[in-house]
Amino acid sequence: MPDITDEELGELRTQAASAADLQTQLAAAQAQAATALRDAAVSANPDVPPELITGATPEELSASLDRGKAIVESIRQATIEALRAEAGATKPPLGFNPPAPSPPRQPSAPPTGLRGFERIRYALTNTENT
Repeated sequence: MPDITDEELGELRTQAASAADLQTQLAAAQAQAATALRDAAVSANPDVPPELITGATPEELSASLDRGKAIVESIRQATIEALRAEAGATKPPLGFNPPAPSPPRQPSAPPTGLRGFERIRYALTNTENT
């Protein structure tokens, strides 16, 4: 095996350092992309709590979003069923129920001997409330 010169060794070290820098930059870009994707998923799905959407890769984010949607849907269905059961348990009155009509009022006969104006005054002052 041929010997590697110091110059070649230095160049390999420089390339390794450059590769390590690129790897660090790539990891940072992936993390930034995952954060942007998560933010977009949170904005697009306001019903799903943000805490349920987690992951560092698009696949992990998609899987956690699907799980979050399933959790929200199961809670929604359980709530709807509970509300329907509660609504079926008590029957609210249907509309306005007016009081039963009272029988027509029979005016009382005026005392005997009243005529004209006195009879009218008696009728106006002695009416019963219905």
